[in-house]
Amino acid sequence: MFFEDKLTKGTGSLGICCLWTPQAKMREVVTDFALLGNLYSTEGISFLLRNLLLCPEIHTLIVCGKDLTKTGDALLRLFSHGLDEESFILGTDIKIHPQIDRGMVSLLCNQLRVVDFRSIPLSQLGSPCEVYIHAVNTRQQMVCSFPYEIPVVTAFPATMNGIVVHCDTLSSTYLELLWKVLTFGEYIPGTRELRNVTAVLNDTVTEYETWMPFTYDTYAQYCQQLLTTGDGSTAYHYGARLQGGEGYVNQIETLVTILSEDTYSRRAFATTWRPYSDPESESPPCLVTIQADIRNDQLHLTAMFRSHDGFRAWLLNAFSLRELQRTIAYQLQLPPGDLTIISHSLHIYHHDGETAQRLVDTKRRSHNPRFMRDPHGAWVIEVTDRIVAHHYSPSGEHLQDFHGISAHDFTRSLIPFVGNTYHAFYLGRELVKAQRCLEQNIPYIQDTA
Repeated sequence: MFFEDKLTKGTGSLGICCLWTPQAKMREVVTDFALLGNLYSTEGISFLLRNLLLCPEIHTLIVCGKDLTKTGDALLRLFSHGLDEESFILGTDIKIHPQIDRGMVSLLCNQLRVVDFRSIPLSQLGSPCEVYIHAVNTRQQMVCSFPYEIPVVTAFPATMNGIVVHCDTLSSTYLELLWKVLTFGEYIPGTRELRNVTAVLNDTVTEYETWMPFTYDTYAQYCQQLLTTGDGSTAYHYGARLQGGEGYVNQIETLVTILSEDTYSRRAFATTWRPYSDPESESPPCLVTIQADIRNDQLHLTAMFRSHDGFRAWLLNAFSLRELQRTIAYQLQLPPGDLTIISHSLHIYHHDGETAQRLVDTKRRSHNPRFMRDPHGAWVIEVTDRIVAHHYSPSGEHLQDFHGISAHDFTRSLIPFVGNTYHAFYLGRELVKAQRCLEQNIPYIQDTA
C-alpha cells in the first residue's frame, strides 16, 4: 500500500477520495469504507491507481470534498476517457507512471464504479454514500502490484524564460549558465535551450583558465574582436560593424561622445544588425546590440544576443565584451561597472552536451551561502516582548522594522525585501528560532548566515 500512513483504513468496500477536505471531517459523516484518502496533486493519481489495484474489494470510488487544484477533474476524466498510447490521460498533459500497465488501468476504468459527489456539502454526504455501501462488486478479484521506481530525470521543471544569474566571476557565471541549461533547458531540435537568460557580472577580474574549451591563443585573439575592424575575410566582424570598418559608422566613438556630453544619456547604443541584408544572410551576427550607461560613477555595459551558443561562444563573447567595456570606461576616465549579457536563446548543442556536462561536474562549485550578499539588504532579528526584524541596506543604512509574535507573521511582509533563496531559508530558520525563544522566555542569539 502506497502512502499507507496518510490513509485511513476501514473494513467496508467503498473507496473515498476526499481531495483537499481533511480526512477527520470525512470520518464524522462517513464511517463505512475501505480506504479514505486525499488527492492534492495530479501526481497522486498514479499512487491512487496502484492502491485501487491492490484492493479488489473496493467496488465504488466516491470523489468528494473541496477540489482546490482540480485534481478531481483530472481523476474523473481518467475514468471517463482513459489513457492514450503514451499513458497520458486523454485530452490532458497528465501522465500516469509508466510502470502501471495500461491494460489494467483500462480494466479498472471499466469495472470500478466512480461517483462524483463534489457538489454535495460535507454535512449531507452520509446518505448518498450509504446507497453504494452494499452495491454489487463486479470487479475482477485479482490483486495487481506495480512498484514505484524513482525516475531518472534529464530535465527539471523551471521557467524557460527570464532566468537571471549573478556570480562573483566570469568563469563561475559561465559554469552556472551551463548547469542551468543542462538541468532546466528545453529539448528542441539539435539543442537544449533556455530563453531570455540574463547574466550579470559584477567582478571586473577576467582571466583565462586552462580548463576552458578553447586555447589561450583563441582567447587572446577573440578578446580583440570588438576592438578591431577585421580584414573583411569573414561573413561579419563585430568590430567592423561597431568600430567603423568596412564603410560603417564608428558607433563606439559616437557612444563615447554621447556619454561624455551627457552622463545620464540613454542613447549610448550600438548595433551590429543590418536590417536590409542580415535577415536573408546565411551567417547573421549573434550579438545584435550593446548599450552603455553611467550610473554611480561607473561605466556599465549591456549586450543582447539573438542566439547564443552557451558552451563554445558565451565565454569568449563575455571576455571580448569586458575588453570593450574597459576600453570605453578608460576613454571616459571611469571604472568599469556591471556587464549584463542577455541571451534570447541560450543553448547547448547536443554534440557538446556530454563535454559540457563533464566540465560542469568537475569545475562548477556550489556557492558558499556565507558569501552570497543579498542585494535587497540584511536583517537583524531581535526578541523583546515580541519579535522585531530590522532591515538594513547593503551599505548598513537602517531602512525599516517589522514586528510580530510568530514566524508566520513575517511571511508576507518580508518576502518582497529578500533577494535570494538562501537568505529566505536563513530568515525562516531564524524567525522560527526567535518564536521558540519568545514562547519559552529564553535568550535569542541570531546565527551568522
